Amino acid sequence: MVQKLIVSVCKIILRLPSRSLKEKRRLLKSLNDRVLNRFSVEVSEVGCNDQSETAVIGFAVVANNGKIASRKIESILDFIEESRIMTQIVDINRETITGF
Repeated sequence: MVQKLIVSVCKIILRLPSRSLKEKRRLLKSLNDRVLNRFSVEVSEVGCNDQSETAVIGFAVVANNGKIASRKIESILDFIEESRIMTQIVDINRETITGF
């Protein structure tokens, strides 16, 4: 039996409590390190690179079951929302790709 490959991607727009790009980078590095430690998922800044109070970040989860991928995405979103850096999630875009 052939297993399916499920790829779930998520892009989030965050409002950050930062006043400079240097502070923003520090906050995002901290967030990335904590997500990587907890979920083994790398977070990357994918937009608004020149704005100190707004960040667009993205991450992807690969699984062989859509429910597992969806649960992991939800867990990561909950973790980010409850983050110590007082982020506010402004928008979330998700997509799941199946059939590989």
